[in-house]
Amino acid sequence: MYAYYLIIRTASAPATRHARAGRRPAGGLSADPGRSVIPSRGPFDLLFADSGVRDPADFAVLVSVLRIGGRIVMDDVTPERVLPPDPPLRADDIKRGFFTSESRLTWTEIVLPDLRNSLLAGTRTN
Repeated sequence: MYAYYLIIRTASAPATRHARAGRRPAGGLSADPGRSVIPSRGPFDLLFADSGVRDPADFAVLVSVLRIGGRIVMDDVTPERVLPPDPPLRADDIKRGFFTSESRLTWTEIVLPDLRNSLLAGTRTN
């Protein structure tokens, strides 16, 4: 008989942002944007980046701590075909930009059943 274990670690947005919003960091586990916590705890098989990552260097750190074959998932993406004809996201979608410019990832967009939301999922290849 085999035993499998799943360890979930979180690193949430800076405490100051949570304080301004009148809430505590998720689960109260960490008040770190990930730059210092995540690299010391990897490599990871899966990262769910439900975050406000807006800097390409921060995204590169997340990819760096994935094992080869590991996956990164980001949510809160709007499928391109439901965007209005001229929205700002069509010209500059930061999340899609991270995935398309990261040479270490093979990725896809997963459109959810409501057809109005999607996820980006990437697999580290090198």
